[in-house]
Amino acid sequence: MLEFGEKSTPLDDISEVENDLKLAELVNNDGLTPLHCAAVSNSIKILKVFSHKTPSSFDILTQPHNETVFHLAVRHKNLKAFKFMAQKVHLEKLLYKPDKYGNTVLHTAASLGSTSLAEYIINETKIHTKAKNIQGLAAVDLLDKDDANFPSIALKFGGESHKEESVMHSEALQNARNTITVVAILIASVTFAVGMNPPGGIYQESTSSKGKSVAAKTVAFKIFYVSNSIALFTSLWIVILLVSIIPFKPKSLKNVLVITHKMMSVSVAALATSYVAVGWIILPHFEGTKWLLYTTLGISIVMRGGMYVFLWFKLAKHILRKIDTERDPDEEAATGKGYVMYWKS
Repeated sequence: MLEFGEKSTPLDDISEVENDLKLAELVNNDGLTPLHCAAVSNSIKILKVFSHKTPSSFDILTQPHNETVFHLAVRHKNLKAFKFMAQKVHLEKLLYKPDKYGNTVLHTAASLGSTSLAEYIINETKIHTKAKNIQGLAAVDLLDKDDANFPSIALKFGGESHKEESVMHSEALQNARNTITVVAILIASVTFAVGMNPPGGIYQESTSSKGKSVAAKTVAFKIFYVSNSIALFTSLWIVILLVSIIPFKPKSLKNVLVITHKMMSVSVAALATSYVAVGWIILPHFEGTKWLLYTTLGISIVMRGGMYVFLWFKLAKHILRKIDTERDPDEEAATGKGYVMYWKS
């Protein structure tokens, strides 16, 4: 360093610049240079010093994600620092540089839900709103779709098609809700009617058993009654849950539909069991009709078993595909949920 009052020579200037650049390249325990820290802390004064003294230090990227100072400013929602750097002509190319995963600063803003930064980036820069990262995701794809303001925010990202997609998704959930409700009401009506008129009939004579089921003592009737009751009450709970006046958000409604779908599976399985038990009660147990009983039971087992095998196969296939495409935590940060989790960490 030169003492006060000394006159520097060109060689002294070069040496001083080299020293400044070496200092600018130092990193802390988090792998950040002093310039990175300035962008993180929103320190405009320090950014001005670096811009004047060592402008080349702005080209240093973080490791291992290859983030620019613009990414860091957006990640910490430092609008002032971002504006200061964005207005520097020599940093224009750096502004449009994606990180290791192809995420632009607009992707970063979207993953954080930072609408103020996103609006500035869209309005004041030439970053393409539909640019996709290596996972094929545009910035709008990283927005929180469960946010009540999602349609209006998506429009700012140039996501008219995503707004329509969101509306279609919401309509699909409502249609599924209505369909499950109708089916549940139908099952409840059928099981209630059958419960009031049990198979095999009831005693009509004026005896102590009048009005009681004729087949009440058989095992098949007991199976029927339990299965029929399960189908009836499960369907009733589904109806009560779905017709309740609750302002479901898309994510909440989806979770409710997942639960009611599982309940519907239980109800349908109980209804099928009830039907087989009724068949066992009402069909005559003669040598020439036994095959009807076994055929009915076989059809029930094959159809239900086949359906569940198919569903489990599809689930296993999906899980295996997900395992095959799994990445390490750093790579996970580049996509959807992982991307947001990386920022939060």
